[in-house]
Amino acid sequence: MKDLNIDGISIIVPSFSDVKTNSNSIWSCMKQQLGKLDEKHPKVEIIIMNDDIDHPDKYDIYNSDEMKQFYDSENITVRVVDNRKYMTDEWKLYQGGSRIFGTIKEATYDYCIWLDDDDMLTPNAVRNYWDILQDEAKKENNLPIACIGATFRSFDSNHYQYDIGKDVFSIWVQGRLWCKQFCIEHGLTDETIYKNKVNRRQGEDYLFVQMFDYCCEHEEDKWRRIMTKDFICGFWVPNYNSLSRRDPYYGAHLSGSTMCSSNRIYEFMQEYNKKHNVEPREDEIMKHKILNMAVYSWFNLYDFIWTVGSTRTSEKPYKPLKEDWDLLRDSVGSLREKLLYYWDEVQDNDVVDEIYKVMHRTDCKIRNIWEGTFFDYINNGCKWLDYDYETMLKETEKLDFDDMNCKQSPKVKAWKARHSTMDFANK
Repeated sequence: MKDLNIDGISIIVPSFSDVKTNSNSIWSCMKQQLGKLDEKHPKVEIIIMNDDIDHPDKYDIYNSDEMKQFYDSENITVRVVDNRKYMTDEWKLYQGGSRIFGTIKEATYDYCIWLDDDDMLTPNAVRNYWDILQDEAKKENNLPIACIGATFRSFDSNHYQYDIGKDVFSIWVQGRLWCKQFCIEHGLTDETIYKNKVNRRQGEDYLFVQMFDYCCEHEEDKWRRIMTKDFICGFWVPNYNSLSRRDPYYGAHLSGSTMCSSNRIYEFMQEYNKKHNVEPREDEIMKHKILNMAVYSWFNLYDFIWTVGSTRTSEKPYKPLKEDWDLLRDSVGSLREKLLYYWDEVQDNDVVDEIYKVMHRTDCKIRNIWEGTFFDYINNGCKWLDYDYETMLKETEKLDFDDMNCKQSPKVKAWKARHSTMDFANK
């Protein structure tokens, strides 16, 4: 293995929430069960990246002498970083920038856990990760570890539980242990990842993970990823005070920036291939990632249109900003054009497989595309990609939705025709 510092693990916590909210997260880091006092055990470094730039002293309580009485302050240290030291423009660091700057610039150890300040670690997360690192370090001729995947459990007030990363590497960054040196070696910095600074706060997990995994998948002879199914590393806890919970249209507001992330991923893949002399058309990994992103963008485009059209008569309708629509439309159209370059080589079964993955393994919300199939969309395009903002708003007014479908859908019309004796058939 490379000469990596595995004496401990750094925990990076991007923070903006009030202390009442993030105390559960920080406390879960402080109360890690490291092992018996007479045995070798990991050091823990908790780095709170304070993004509330108007309140630089907000989290000083975690460094107080009173707080140190309640945790193992000899083996667990807490540092609060004022994010203003890394700000060069009007943009805050948000989650994405905080994680990257915290890892590359602040972390003492070479392996880092990324935790949102309204989620929690399990008590044995650090120890389990650390034990794997120690065991692997004893083996001869092993490749260095780029990341270790574990299960991250989400649950909500309806008692629904879902284990993320149980079978595959998670798109959620909280479900892995990340190697700082891998990020540095592959240029995964704030400057390269978040060229559009809006992506620091939206689509940031998706953007980083896709770039990280693309490098890993091309360098299996240099770095390796370890997938463990032995433990749950943390919990996603519903924060009802978060912006995404308070604003029912939060996802629609930022769908354009998420699709902008996809285009940045494509640019990164091109840059990687050029640097490593990889022919893009021969790169099957790149081809499948573009297919996945195009499918995801297709669903997002129609979810956005559905949100605008279906809520226009509600008490609080969603009327997007012009820049929201422009960014979404242009980003989605760009992804379609990129996929067209490979379209003659894409197998139909691959398309069906990616549609299933997007529907069942992402935050995709819409299920019924009323204007045709994905094959129709790629082969013929769609009218929405040609609409300016005002035209888009006028066209959505013509759409008529019930709870599940657009009534103008050919499939809905066909279903009504087959049931022509029913009262609503000709409505």
